[in-house]
Amino acid sequence: MKKRRTPPPRRTSAARKTSAAPVATPSPPTRKGWGAAPILAIGLLVLGAAVFFIAAFEDTTVESSLQPASDLSADAYNLGGQAAKPFPYYDSVEEARPFPVTLPPNTYENDTLQTTYAIAKEIPEVLVQLPCLCGCHGASEDHGSLLDCYVDNHAAT
Repeated sequence: MKKRRTPPPRRTSAARKTSAAPVATPSPPTRKGWGAAPILAIGLLVLGAAVFFIAAFEDTTVESSLQPASDLSADAYNLGGQAAKPFPYYDSVEEARPFPVTLPPNTYENDTLQTTYAIAKEIPEVLVQLPCLCGCHGASEDHGSLLDCYVDNHAAT
């Protein structure tokens, strides 16, 4: 005859609770205080602010032996009979007429140069009243204002 197998005893709910109890795991250690990195960052910010305020309120007056522009003579700038102007420009739009023809903007491939030459072509009456600061006023007799820089390619250099 065959031996009959007996099933394992059933667990009761009370037995399940006791046998399935979770094992206590240690919690990770908690950090006390701020640590070094935040304190260092705050210290650097305070130091930077102190340097900024010291530099901002420091007297930076520099003694110079340069003359003011009003004291310069026309001979110093090779302007001939014109009034003493350190950098040439026209006092009125009528004095500058007829305006010189500027180079076409599409002469250059660079977008910035195209834009500047297009602006020079659009507002010549403004540019004739602005002084040229490129330093070419002593090299050319017909250079009278900023507009003259756009007649050739030296405004692009």
